[in-house]
Amino acid sequence: MNKLFVRIGPKTGPEKFFRCGMHFVRAWTVVEVDDATAARLHAEQMLEVTDKQPADYSAPATDDAGAEAEAAAAEAEAEAEAAKAQAGAAEAEAEAEAAKAQAGAGAGAGAGGKPDAKKK
Repeated sequence: MNKLFVRIGPKTGPEKFFRCGMHFVRAWTVVEVDDATAARLHAEQMLEVTDKQPADYSAPATDDAGAEAEAAAAEAEAEAEAAKAQAGAAEAEAEAEAAKAQAGAGAGAGAGGKPDAKKK
């Protein structure tokens, strides 16, 4: 396992960034990853990655409330996205049912056995 110090590069725009299933912010984060993930993180241009503790690294406080709040916020965001996707799927299903009903009603009206009158 590789112990890395990772943060979003200070000159990039975003305040948060996800890579390899991990959430990164502008503050240094310590991660322990396998060789393949370490290589991927080192290659990511949005991130600043080092094997040695940076001079401006400050260890997280013993109170993990900040990390817990961040994790809860990320989880809430993921749940909101899932709810939005589910609502979109339900709406698409309702539209499909309405289209089916309309097509069925249209087919029933034309199936009266009488030929359509021809326009001259």
